[in-house]
Amino acid sequence: MGFFQDAKASAIGTDAATAAQAGRLVFVAMLHGGLTYRGMSKEVSAWSEQIAAIEASGWMLTHFSAVEEAQAPKAYCVFHRR
Repeated sequence: MGFFQDAKASAIGTDAATAAQAGRLVFVAMLHGGLTYRGMSKEVSAWSEQIAAIEASGWMLTHFSAVEEAQAPKAYCVFHRR
């Protein structure tokens, strides 16, 4: 993982842990992706790392939606407590 990818995963992981400690039952995250590569299927490793950081705080991904805005995809993820 690169420096920026580490920072994103760490920041969202901290947000998820704070929400869990506050007793929240739902956590919604907006994840930013890099530039798209048309016609290519590949892992979006930044999203994988961020989702893993959130789930490490006891959340479980239950809904996922993605949109592409000006060549920069965004994912909207809904997590529930396990």
